[in-house]
Amino acid sequence: MTKPFDINRHIIETSLKYDDHTPKERQELENYLKPAIVKKTKPKQLEFDFKAKSEPMNIDISLPPELTKLLEGK
Repeated sequence: MTKPFDINRHIIETSLKYDDHTPKERQELENYLKPAIVKKTKPKQLEFDFKAKSEPMNIDISLPPELTKLLEGK
């Protein structure tokens, strides 16, 4: 893939080529054209307790007395 067209880069290159800048302005424009040095960092690992704390669920199911009589009869 090609890099997308950068209009700012094109304007600065043309300006440096044809215009007469002061040394300070020229240095700033040339610094803009230099690729930025980006320091790569490793992703940080967060400390988590990944152990599952599973406990049996205590479910209290109490049926109405009419239903318990019907179920006991079958």
